[in-house]
Amino acid sequence: MTTNKKAIEIIKKSNKIAIFSHREPDPDACGSMFGLQDLCQKMGKKADVFVCDTPADYIVNIFPFKKAKFEFHPDQYDLVIVSDLHSIERLSSIYQQKIADFKNVLIVDHHIVGEGEKVITKNCVIKQVAAASMIVVDLFAEAGLTPSKKGATYMYAGIMGDTDRFLHSNLTTDVFDKAAFLMKHGAAVQEIYDSFYRKITRKSIATQKALYSKMRFINRGKAVYAVFTTQNLKHAKIDVEDVKALSNSLIRIDGVCLSFLIYQLSDGIFRVSMRSSADDLVPLANKMNGGGHNFAAAFNYEGDFLSLRKNVMLWAKEIMHV
Repeated sequence: MTTNKKAIEIIKKSNKIAIFSHREPDPDACGSMFGLQDLCQKMGKKADVFVCDTPADYIVNIFPFKKAKFEFHPDQYDLVIVSDLHSIERLSSIYQQKIADFKNVLIVDHHIVGEGEKVITKNCVIKQVAAASMIVVDLFAEAGLTPSKKGATYMYAGIMGDTDRFLHSNLTTDVFDKAAFLMKHGAAVQEIYDSFYRKITRKSIATQKALYSKMRFINRGKAVYAVFTTQNLKHAKIDVEDVKALSNSLIRIDGVCLSFLIYQLSDGIFRVSMRSSADDLVPLANKMNGGGHNFAAAFNYEGDFLSLRKNVMLWAKEIMHV
């Protein structure tokens, strides 16, 4: 493990920095990436953010994806920072080998390292806090710097995303302290709320309608799942990003303590997004080469629709120990 002080020393010794996060970036992935870019620039470094998956509109509205880069040329950089993940498998496939071969990598992450998991590098700032963006706030403090208004907005959005408006059980007083700190330094809180939660589009209404028509209760109503195939998405005139925005919806149903939101990525490949109010999801996620938090995790599943439905039943029993 690496201390905040050592992480800042590593950044100080570098000149041009490439910043990455996991595939299909969520608000905290984006918040920590663009927050780190703000930190590096405040330290007088050149820093580029790399993204190959375009997130949903509600995320794009907050973060400067037009300034992000796609093609990564390792010889142009002397440091790679990877945020909101620690294993190579969660990176987009086009970056995996290049980062695996890169000699100077720093990790900033808040996920639990599973038993047997291979961490990309020994230079790791890994803390079990609510969001990776919170660790970036700590790095600003260690460097004796304060974020720009835009940087504060990005990190606040990251914290908002991974706590779901301060609703999850991962809350601590430190979460609120850092949120207050970022507000003090100009975070556009209302803009984030409007983009993430207050504005409802016709497309989001169609997505919610499709979600509730697809959901099925199992384990005596204590678990629920919904599966979206490519055909379902096309019929409803929605896409994967629209569905992903509702990852936390099913777990809010009264009496439900486990939910699976599943959507097809390509032929024979499904993304399984899990939420729980009580049972640890990490063991199953790690077993399936995925990852996440105790009560929010995900993995990819290879197989057909029928085998997927059968496995959901088995996964629910395994998680809930029934």
